[in-house]
Amino acid sequence: YVRWSQMGLLFSHARAHGHTAPREPWAYGEPALTIFRKYAQLRYRLLPYLYAAALNVAKGVPLARPLVYDHPSDQTTWHVDDEYLLGPDLLVAPMFVPRGRRDIYLPAGGWYDFWTNQRFDGPRWIAYDAELETLPLFVRAGAVLPMGPDLQYANERSWDPLSFDIYPGENGRTDLQVSDDHRELRLQLTVDERSVLLDGGQLDYVPDVRVHRPDGTPIDGRLRERIEVK
Repeated sequence: YVRWSQMGLLFSHARAHGHTAPREPWAYGEPALTIFRKYAQLRYRLLPYLYAAALNVAKGVPLARPLVYDHPSDQTTWHVDDEYLLGPDLLVAPMFVPRGRRDIYLPAGGWYDFWTNQRFDGPRWIAYDAELETLPLFVRAGAVLPMGPDLQYANERSWDPLSFDIYPGENGRTDLQVSDDHRELRLQLTVDERSVLLDGGQLDYVPDVRVHRPDGTPIDGRLRERIEVK
């Protein structure tokens, strides 16, 4: 139940349904309830990212898709059928046993472990050990994840205040866009050897920004503020 829930909460649609075994997390006691709550809260915080990615479905780009969709020239991805991309920047590698080790394929580019910030450079296979509470989840280097507040349900209230989690990739400037039903934010990410700057976005508040680094120690700052990383 726990492993299925972790994966299910990181899909385009998340709903506990069926007609045989109980679907409610509290029916399974602890630690299942605590772990379910952790991933449900993560899904709610990811709603701004998921919504922006879902807008591309109108262009024929699936929200949840196999690795080969984004990496068609990488022949290894042709045969990987137990991992998937959730939007352009998240890679999910489900576990099918309560705890243990599984092999995970990371396509070309840099990938940050969502839980530890350890960075891996692909293309490569890695062996990943995961306890029951951990679903292997990776963020593409160069990504900026728009994150919302903690919610009890999707339309409980506005998704403000937004915050932004940056996973630095190559040096240079990247233009970004975050959209929902009410607004379209245009942002610019600038990365150099020593600093990170996220600028733009017409908001009536200044969002928090967190820069994730391969050494595992994130640095906090604000939008439109140059953040020194070295």
